[in-house]
Amino acid sequence: MDCTGGSTESAACPDGQQRNGCEFHFSALKYGFGIEQPVGANPISDDDLKQFVEQVDLLCRIVHDQLGLKEFTRIGFRVWYLFACQDKAESESWLRGLNCFSIPDRISAAFEAEIEAATLAVVMKGQDRKYRVAFSGVERHAQVDLGQSILSVRASSLHENQDKFLREQLKTKKRLLQNPEFAAMIDIDAYQEDPPSTDPADFIQKSVAEGRARLLAALRT
Repeated sequence: MDCTGGSTESAACPDGQQRNGCEFHFSALKYGFGIEQPVGANPISDDDLKQFVEQVDLLCRIVHDQLGLKEFTRIGFRVWYLFACQDKAESESWLRGLNCFSIPDRISAAFEAEIEAATLAVVMKGQDRKYRVAFSGVERHAQVDLGQSILSVRASSLHENQDKFLREQLKTKKRLLQNPEFAAMIDIDAYQEDPPSTDPADFIQKSVAEGRARLLAALRT
């Protein structure tokens, strides 16, 4: 969730604790909140989302009050749905199987080539907000522990022995944040430009409910 407008300043999650990994990012032009599914944990639940909304709502009120923020150029909420796959090819095949988009054969025929990857990104104007919906195959990055720092690399770029070593590290070191894996991703970004008001709780809840319902309707058809 992000707001763009007046200046912001540093703050922690509302109660000062990392209850759910809520993150607060800020700059002179915008501020935003984020929450991710922890590695090895269950997907983010409705209860997790409810707690996140409460944190966002409380901290927004504090920031707006302390800095006197009243006007914003944009408010948005973005959610990624990730579906684990064995490799990039499977993720691409899974997405094409949804029948939400297709690539005409004449394109690959013209280039005398085989399509390895295809994505869709479309921006739509709804009644009170815009939606950017994207379908793509993605490769999550492996976090390689270098002792004093962590290097982010693509899992497929690792040599076989390096990959084996990384997996051993994953068993023993908590600092390695993410398992290397592939996924099919559906990305839904709901936003308003020059919003008439900034009620983050209402915006998030409505964006999640509408986004889910409209996505399911598209997949059913």
